Amino acid sequence: MKSHITEQKMPIYRELDTFTFRKEKYTIYWHYSIDEDLGEKYTTLELDELNVAQVHNQYREKYRIPFPEVNKLVAKAEQIIAENNKNPWDLLFVDQIFENQAPSKFNGYRRPDLERISNMISFFDSKVKGLYKTKLNKLLFYADFMAYSRTGFAISGISYRAIQFGPVPSQYQKMYIKLCDDAKLTVEQVEVGNGNYGELITSKDHFNDALFTKSEIDVLQSVCDTYGKMLTTELVEASHLEKGWLDNQAAKSYINFQEAAFEMLDRPYPSEHSSPDTASQV
Repeated sequence: MKSHITEQKMPIYRELDTFTFRKEKYTIYWHYSIDEDLGEKYTTLELDELNVAQVHNQYREKYRIPFPEVNKLVAKAEQIIAENNKNPWDLLFVDQIFENQAPSKFNGYRRPDLERISNMISFFDSKVKGLYKTKLNKLLFYADFMAYSRTGFAISGISYRAIQFGPVPSQYQKMYIKLCDDAKLTVEQVEVGNGNYGELITSKDHFNDALFTKSEIDVLQSVCDTYGKMLTTELVEASHLEKGWLDNQAAKSYINFQEAAFEMLDRPYPSEHSSPDTASQV
């Protein structure tokens, strides 16, 4: 957003605020800009959508109201089962991978989607040299939480736990086994020096950009640009500074998107400036 007078880009800020929706109060991170020439606060359509999404997501979760994407996914699942007579044990395994399937604050209000996850991995594999499992876990984490901080929704629907080596998909081993079984990727044991081995991930998918919005693809690219060039050890150390890991690592618990995403450190954003004393800047 630009100033009405100088046409200069205005910074974007955020602050905790309480909004009333249907006679109930919900706490969100309200994002806005300040036109310093006029001394007024403004929001863009993009920021309005982010602010409103936080309220609507909490309301839908509280009253178990289906999210718009759910009906589409149910219809798609029914079609796959009908056409392919899908093995019920296969469906049970997917249930074990994704412990939080209904959209909630623990999966970024996004129902888990293996096809999207596979394509995210394909994108990272095409951009990042040496995509080892530990590094991939962190890239997925940053992509989902960065997306949530911009739109109020994650990309993959994965739930993340805070463990010793940083945030990881809650059932990442099962997830990778499933993707290998579906011929979406391979995992290879590779010697990395000093007798140590790493698990190298190679995607067998071609990235399908039709599955993602432009905003989501921008996030994937931002994650590659910001974190993809880091060594795995550096990325692990960086993730240990994040609020989502610090608040949950002792109990190895799920990371709450609404509480952690807006507190991410050094989040790339189109308008990055210094913040006023009364608010946190994006």
